[in-house]
Formats: sequence, C-alpha cells, structure tokens
Amino acid sequence: MRSKENRGMMVLLFVIIILFVVFIVLYQNERIRVELPDTLSKNVTMSNWSLENSSGNGRPIEEDKSIYETDNTIYDTYISIFPTKDENGELIDFSAFGKHQARDHDYNPTLNSNIQIVEEGGVLDPLLNLDFTNSTIRVRGNSSRGDTYKSYKVKLDEETGGFLGQTSLNLNKHSEDHSKITTKFCTDVIRHIDHLVSYRTNFMRVWIRDTSLPEDEQEYEYYGLFTHIEQPN
Repeated sequence: MRSKENRGMMVLLFVIIILFVVFIVLYQNERIRVELPDTLSKNVTMSNWSLENSSGNGRPIEEDKSIYETDNTIYDTYISIFPTKDENGELIDFSAFGKHQARDHDYNPTLNSNIQIVEEGGVLDPLLNLDFTNSTIRVRGNSSRGDTYKSYKVKLDEETGGFLGQTSLNLNKHSEDHSKITTKFCTDVIRHIDHLVSYRTNFMRVWIRDTSLPEDEQEYEYYGLFTHIEQPN
C-alpha cells in the first residue's frame, strides 16, 4: 500500500515539475526577443550550402500551428493479431510478445495484424471482415518492454488509408503514469508555445484479439487506455 502511495506522490511531483517548467518557458518566451539576420545570402546554392552559411541561422523555428487541432476524442481501437512466420521461417504468435525483456532490443518480432479504429461510442460493422492483414505490430519502448502491459508500434498498409493522415501508430501504455494524461497534457501545452515543435496525440482504448487461440476463445480483450503519439518522420 505504501509503495502505491509513493508512486502516486512521485507522479504528482512529476506533473508539478512539468507545470513549473512550462511556466518558465512561457515566461521566458515573452521576455526574450528573437533577433533575425539583417540580410540573407542570395548566393547560396545546393552545391555550396553549409550549416555555417545557412539562411536559417539565427531564425526561430516557424511552424503552422493550425495542424494541432484540439482533439479530446477517445478512439476505440480493435487489433487482431495473427500467427506470423519470423525471419527463420518459424511460426510465432501473440505469446511471443510476452518474451520481451526490459532494454533488450535484439529480440523484436513483428506480427501481422488487423486494426480497426472507431470514435468513442461507435461500434464495429458486424459484416466487416476482421481476418485479413492490413497492418503489422511489434512491441516498442525500452525499459517498458519487460512490463506486463506493453506499448506497441503499428504500421498500417498503404491501402488502409491511415489514421488522421498517419500510417505509423505509436501506442504507449505508460504503465508507471497513474494519471494516464501526462504525455498528452505536455504535448498539448507545447503546441501553444512559439518556436517549439510538438506532436499530435490521441487517447485510445485498445482491445486485442489473439487469433492463435481456438476460434471459440477469440474474443477482443480490453488492454486499457493508451496514448497514441505522432511519428515525426
């Protein structure tokens, strides 16, 4: 019980520190004037460009902040995971993800999957075929690889159409964040700060169906609330 209280206090302290840092950044942003170069070189070409003579030197980061639309929707995400042959031709299934150990990136199997995303309150089309591959899934993270509940990277096939224009989904479980809002809170705050780049984030409730089980046991199992973080590249 005491350990849970200590973890709760650590999370609260972390959130307070984040809020303090955000306040300092916003305050300094108002005070510091960014000086632009007096002149920009007109003789720079791709053949003689270098970091030292770049016209961007001394200029602030400029970004179209309109891409960060406020999105408080909770998306219901249904993932079916299929048995898949690994690089050695061996058939592996969802249970392979349970063999991950913290900070071990050498073991990193990828499985075929089907992903369906609906807005909160929506339901899956009962006539929809959920047994075809439209994506791949693997475990992501570092120390969290050894957690009971993993974080996942899902790559959508081109034919799938993407999610809000994105084809790489980073589903973070944040098992140690009892508030479950720290990441989204921070990215939502940063998007309001000039000359800083943020990420688009979304809350997702995730259900996983293990198709390696007998057919009468292949039900979607609820894995909790995840935060999807935009892939920057």
